[in-house]
Amino acid sequence: MSSFFHLTHNERKGVVGAIVIMIGIITFKSLNTNLDLAIVESTQLEVHNNRDSLELVSPAIVKFDFSKK
Repeated sequence: MSSFFHLTHNERKGVVGAIVIMIGIITFKSLNTNLDLAIVESTQLEVHNNRDSLELVSPAIVKFDFSKK
């Protein structure tokens, strides 16, 4: 059973490298939340500005309110 879970030197280096990359991505995403919020706010502003043209295309789209409550 222990031979089944045995990793070679290169496999161990690969696992450690993958863990380091995952930790780096998680750290970057947690520190960079302002970028995500800016994208969401700009998208909401664009939808709000284009609301009249959306109403002409499909009145069903306008019934959804994307503003923060």
